[in-house]
Amino acid sequence: MTDRAAARDDVRRQHPRRVPSPREARSFALGGLLAAVAVAALCVGPGQAAPAGTLYDAFRAAYANNPTIGAQRAAVRVGLQDVAISATGFAPDISLNSDIGYRDRNVLSPGYPRIDQGSRPRGYGAGLTQNLWNGFRTTNSVARDEAALLSQRDRLSETEQFILADVATSYVDVLRDTAILEIRQKNQELLAARHRQALYQFEVGQITKTDAEQTAASLARSKADIAVAKLNLDTSRAVFASIVGYDPGPLARTGLPTALMPKSLDGAIAKAMKLNPAIRAARNAITAAELNIAVQKSGYLPSLDLSVSADRRWDPDIILPKSQLDQMSVVGRLTVPIFDRGLTPAAVQRAAEIRSQKLSELDRERAVVRAGVIQSWGLYVASESTIRSAQAQILANDRALTGATLEASVGQRTTLDVLITQQALLDSRVSLETAERDRIVAGFRLLALMSDMSLDTIRPQDLRYTPPARPVALPPMARRLSLGDEPSTLPTLRPAFDSSVN
Repeated sequence: MTDRAAARDDVRRQHPRRVPSPREARSFALGGLLAAVAVAALCVGPGQAAPAGTLYDAFRAAYANNPTIGAQRAAVRVGLQDVAISATGFAPDISLNSDIGYRDRNVLSPGYPRIDQGSRPRGYGAGLTQNLWNGFRTTNSVARDEAALLSQRDRLSETEQFILADVATSYVDVLRDTAILEIRQKNQELLAARHRQALYQFEVGQITKTDAEQTAASLARSKADIAVAKLNLDTSRAVFASIVGYDPGPLARTGLPTALMPKSLDGAIAKAMKLNPAIRAARNAITAAELNIAVQKSGYLPSLDLSVSADRRWDPDIILPKSQLDQMSVVGRLTVPIFDRGLTPAAVQRAAEIRSQKLSELDRERAVVRAGVIQSWGLYVASESTIRSAQAQILANDRALTGATLEASVGQRTTLDVLITQQALLDSRVSLETAERDRIVAGFRLLALMSDMSLDTIRPQDLRYTPPARPVALPPMARRLSLGDEPSTLPTLRPAFDSSVN
């Protein structure tokens, strides 16, 4: 007995079933061919159930509930209070005071009797202290804190825009991973059908055991790919929930606000250099640092204060047991610093170093923003080219798979050729989903860098999904098998295939 016959007997023992006649085998091969074309046409990405969540809904939820945005808003409120604290230097200090006590006095004088007297001294008063001039410390302190507040607001704008960009990224990550999972699941169905077909063909001697094992290996690989796709989808869903605040349900396809997208790289860079919130925050931080130097230099200048007080006291004694004292004072105080142990020079030098630090941070922000714009623009443009290329690959691989399946049914192609072509079709569909995701992510990152990523500039209708344009000048067969078009014969192909399998 030859090795091929022994292998066929092993398969028959493992899969006991009726061996079809050659005519039935040919009929089954034709049914498998038609099923391959039908299932391949089905692998076109996920369809979204209605109603589905939209990207704008996710934007609104994250804007209201994201903890990172909430923390930055709290920082802005802290800056408001810093301005209020500095402004208190313009107002006077007004105070009221009162006191009461007990005093026991014993008087011993030669030739006079001893006198014991107890009294209750008491009084009340009011005081006012107003700074008239302190070397412009208060004025510069308020201006410094206002500049710092503007910087905090710019940081809040930066945080909001990049959180919304993260929302868009996690949103399309879920869409991509859902689509890839469905593509791989449908590919597994096709591979399972091919494997069953290969077992029948092997039993009747049309193919070798190697061909059957190749289909089994491809089927096993598809199962591992599905496990990885499920893991990626779960990860993307968890990231979405951490940013938006709720687990994603069915999500609608989304597009880019094309009206806001720049027309050229130079225009994008110029707009980002002018409006990017990180650059604006760095500029305001430099202004605050310069004003802080002026605040510290006020330590070299004199200070002039005015104090006004009024008191009324009752302090009875032996001579005047019912005495009452009313007094009022107005005092101007000029304080001239002479030596403060080197505190003021050190504070001025420290403020100057902080300004140098802020200048370097501005240069860094400009470089980072410029690099980010160039990277996002490049990815955006490249993704559009990748989308067109992936669409062309899908159509070409569709036709190649149809032809390879036909040729394999008459012995002109091997099973390995068909599996390789099918894998190429799968890879091109995954590439299309990834390219569409990369295009949207790059577009929203570009908008965030140009300070256009906010609920004030983006409207719900701007996010309407527009399917990418298909390649032109395609043969009729390619157009029929392109994305979104199911062959009209599909309802009759699958039942025929199922009946032949059964």
